Amino acid sequence: MTISIITVALNNESTIKRTIESILSQTYRDIEYILVDGGSTDGTLEIARAEQNRFNGRMKIYELDKSSIYEAANFGIRNSSGEIVGMLNADDIFTSEKIISLVAGCFTGNNADIEMLYADIHYFTHPRTDLTTRYYSAKDFTPKLLKFGFAPPHPSLYVRRDVFTTYGYYRENYKLAADFEFFVRTLWNTNLKAVYLPVDMVAMQTGGISTKWRNRLYTNWIEKRRALRENNVDSSYALLAARYLFSLKHFFKK
Repeated sequence: MTISIITVALNNESTIKRTIESILSQTYRDIEYILVDGGSTDGTLEIARAEQNRFNGRMKIYELDKSSIYEAANFGIRNSSGEIVGMLNADDIFTSEKIISLVAGCFTGNNADIEMLYADIHYFTHPRTDLTTRYYSAKDFTPKLLKFGFAPPHPSLYVRRDVFTTYGYYRENYKLAADFEFFVRTLWNTNLKAVYLPVDMVAMQTGGISTKWRNRLYTNWIEKRRALRENNVDSSYALLAARYLFSLKHFFKK
């Protein structure tokens, strides 16, 4: 079973090799790696091309001119061939060389009917990859929590390709919350079978576009409210505000 991992990059010269090495270190060998560059002007592409031969023909590099995050993600998904699709940001790394083996195990055997998988992640501040600044757990997630703005961490998401063909790709008219909208569309009042994998899957570097404070506010208040409204989920800004009262209990731990 081929698992496609997609990285969207833009001027990640200082971190892209670390991300690539993380994928190469995986014990699961049936990996297709796709890097979609949105117009880097630094050495990101040169570094990626220098590592390409190490994948024995299973790494594809695409260049898109000034594409958005979700345009690049959708392009990567459409040009991938794996039965299972996931993403690893250009600043992030897997927490273990066995992560993709664990993912593969969840989609095979007695679990062949699983369509979506998500897990935990933690944040770190560059260059201390070993220093956890925040832990984001999906352990207590249920679809009912979507109306409060809760969703599993997107870097831990792996889905069958059929999910995209059935429910659609990421909405490209969202700036930052198309991943949240995707969770709402696929998990709210659907029969899609999603499971939680109790493992810290990804170390995510702070400082990226999604972790900047003003962008988090915009995402949590404006685009999440829009995503819920467009999918006919009864919510409000008051309910989205209430998520902060439950954050420590449901999602975060020290």
